[in-house]
Amino acid sequence: MLEPGSYIVYKQQVCKVKGIIEKYYHDKDYYYLVPLTNEKLKIMLPVDQVGQTRALMSKDQAYDLVDHIGSIAPLEIHARNMKESYQALFESDDPENLVKIIKTTYMRTQDRIALNKKVTASDETYFEKAENYLFSELSIVLDMDFEEVRELFRKKATKK
Repeated sequence: MLEPGSYIVYKQQVCKVKGIIEKYYHDKDYYYLVPLTNEKLKIMLPVDQVGQTRALMSKDQAYDLVDHIGSIAPLEIHARNMKESYQALFESDDPENLVKIIKTTYMRTQDRIALNKKVTASDETYFEKAENYLFSELSIVLDMDFEEVRELFRKKATKK
């Protein structure tokens, strides 16, 4: 059972459990969730589908991930189906895969800018989503604000 006030990950988004609404729809109880990335959004999750959520990573797991950011390799930059590759990584629900997406989209963007080419909308979208999802979780677990996590990520990403 999820406790009101706690945080969970639902479909890659860190959500705060606001409460349980009894007999909300078809006589079923629902969790009322609010994603950190969009506090205006209200997600109603049937209590019997709580298996679609996961607990936030532990503090030890977060520090381990942060310490290894520099050694996590990006995807092959010239892959033909980048959008499908990004989507598959998102669906894996593995924070390390979000690091791969951030690093890959950043490198692709820098390469395109260097060639005076337009940055792809797909890369921009997946970069922002991956950053929001990963940094939101790390900010809660490490008790840091979003920008502090972003700066920490940048420092660690440049080290090998």
